[in-house]
Amino acid sequence: MYENYTKTSCPRCRATEISPDPYPPCQCLVPFKTETIHRSEVPTWIRVLYRDFDLVNLTPHAINLPDGVIIPPSGKIARVEMVTEDVDTVNGIPLTVSWAVGPVNLPEPCEGTLFIVSRMVAAAAEREDLVFPGELERDENGRVIGCKTFEVIE
Repeated sequence: MYENYTKTSCPRCRATEISPDPYPPCQCLVPFKTETIHRSEVPTWIRVLYRDFDLVNLTPHAINLPDGVIIPPSGKIARVEMVTEDVDTVNGIPLTVSWAVGPVNLPEPCEGTLFIVSRMVAAAAEREDLVFPGELERDENGRVIGCKTFEVIE
């Protein structure tokens, strides 16, 4: 994990780059400004980009990444607690309404750790340390076989 990142800025075009190493933010070929920032000030998506986290899978499924890495389920599954109420019947079938109460089985935030959860859990919890599978990879039958990206709720 990186303790600090470097923020580089171009005085001409105002492009900015945040990375563990000082990279030119643009092609202007002018001297750029640099400043050191602590990892706690770096947006989550940038830290994910540089794999500056341990990943803990809180889903019941193994997560297959494009580079061949498989993140097995941790054994703990984060869910969203739902409340359901009967409101009516339609052609003799009960009609119910449900709403989310909040996440359950979600560990406390832990520095340097991202938790892989469902999109619903991430939305209910509103925490920056939660990611969920974004773009999925499918086989010829349409079955999910991998995760190409992770997403965060901001």
